[in-house]
Amino acid sequence: MIERIRNWQDHEEWMRFFEKYGPFIYRRAVRRGLTDVEASEVVQDTMLGIAKKIQDYKKRPGIPFKNWLNSIVSKRISTQFSAREKNTVSLNVTSDGRLNPSIDVAIAPGISQQDEQWERDWEENLLRAAMQRVRARIRPQHFQIYEYHVIKGRSAQETARDLNASIAQVYVVKFRVSNALKREMRQLMQEPI
Repeated sequence: MIERIRNWQDHEEWMRFFEKYGPFIYRRAVRRGLTDVEASEVVQDTMLGIAKKIQDYKKRPGIPFKNWLNSIVSKRISTQFSAREKNTVSLNVTSDGRLNPSIDVAIAPGISQQDEQWERDWEENLLRAAMQRVRARIRPQHFQIYEYHVIKGRSAQETARDLNASIAQVYVVKFRVSNALKREMRQLMQEPI
């Protein structure tokens, strides 16, 4: 995907890239404390930053794409917090009647918390992408069984009864879909983007 998005004219590949990473970047910005509007700006600014920097991106051993992306996203989020700081100026009057401008500072969470949250967000994003891929390849009824039993936490008996399946089918679907998800997760973790 990296090689294909280096071509700015490949609109289809850029749309796939945006669909894959745009929601992830947005959720990351919101979790860090930005508003919906600010988070949308972070997504837009990040995509522009990637478009400008992708030509220079080189995969380095031990430094995965997600770390490169994290540095860009973190900078954009920090920029939004800085813009918020600049936009929240209040005027106070000192005791002698002069105006004293003061800035209310918006503080971003600590670095270590950011890194931990980034990892959790990254894994959640990979899981969502894996789920989409698996869902596109299996029968809708099988995904519905998996979702009802595994994701929603219903018992095998409830799932079988409510979805008109056998208990054996519920367990077989759970096993097969879980294995397919694991394969997709491994594949996604090895893909640079």
